[in-house]
Amino acid sequence: GGIEYAPIQEITFRGQYSRAVRAPSVFELYGGPGQDSPTVADPCALPTAATNATIRSVCIATGVPAADVGSPTLQPNVQVKGLTGGNPNLTQESSDSYTFGVVLRPLPRLSLTADYYHIKVDKVIAPAAGGVANILNLCYNVIQNASSAICQLIRRNPATGIIDGSQNGDTLYAVSAATANLGKLVTSGVDIGLDYRQPLRFGLFSSDSELQLTANGTYTDKFDTTPVAELNSIIECAGRFGVRCGEPQPHFKSNVRLTYVDGPLTTSLGWRRLGPVSDDNPTTTYTVERISAYNLFDLALSAKIGDLKLSAGINNLFDKKPPILGSNQAEANTYPSTYDVLGRDFFFSASVHF
Repeated sequence: GGIEYAPIQEITFRGQYSRAVRAPSVFELYGGPGQDSPTVADPCALPTAATNATIRSVCIATGVPAADVGSPTLQPNVQVKGLTGGNPNLTQESSDSYTFGVVLRPLPRLSLTADYYHIKVDKVIAPAAGGVANILNLCYNVIQNASSAICQLIRRNPATGIIDGSQNGDTLYAVSAATANLGKLVTSGVDIGLDYRQPLRFGLFSSDSELQLTANGTYTDKFDTTPVAELNSIIECAGRFGVRCGEPQPHFKSNVRLTYVDGPLTTSLGWRRLGPVSDDNPTTTYTVERISAYNLFDLALSAKIGDLKLSAGINNLFDKKPPILGSNQAEANTYPSTYDVLGRDFFFSASVHF
């Protein structure tokens, strides 16, 4: 449901509320089991585990030899084995969202928009308890009860106490992080937009050419996940990336495009920007603690010749390389979706319209 109100022609106020559900996908339900090895600190291998009586007792109760609690030998490398896969017992996600904003038209051919949004998703489908790092943190630092459902997801080698990925019969000594319905996700922020068109009285092919400028941006004020609803343990991920938040969630990102239309010829230059992000784990220092702002530029040309339309261009015009995360690479999984990994990319297409 939504409402719009325009007291004068140059100003429009608008608001909307929506309710939605999403059923789990086939992969989320029945995806085959697999393994990963995120870069995670085992709480039982940290020196504080030996001096904190509660953590020490939970470590021992979950399979760590008493003599090895707090010893770095309990974690021989920086990675911890985790299990992934589907879960046929998943239920649907549900969400409530509302937005309100304004549209301004202060000048002819100029439109400005700004909209605040707030979205809450319940029973979010994601790795159990938010993944391997969150399972370990919740078990030893928050719940601190070896018989809890979260701690039961941790399987240690009984001989060494190490989560080493070895197997004994049907038991794999790893952290089980198959898909599950999380507590909730809450995100809020502001979307902004600009659209301006300026007619020009000159051009190579037409005297009615036009310059167009469009810009869209979003400022994410909040991106909070609650891995276990009853614990109300919130993970704040706006402006962060890492073992707990996953891929980067910059506070601000934008997409700007300048287009020149000259009769049958259209030329456009695009600018994509992702704001800076910081690592979300304050207790561990990684090779990369901060990723700077990331900018990409794209160039495109198109021409109409009768019924034939030709298009060509270059994505990532200046061959910008994706950030290298070093030891953070396993924890953040940034490459597939957040950053362009193809380098400079040329494209060409032709189509005929009858």
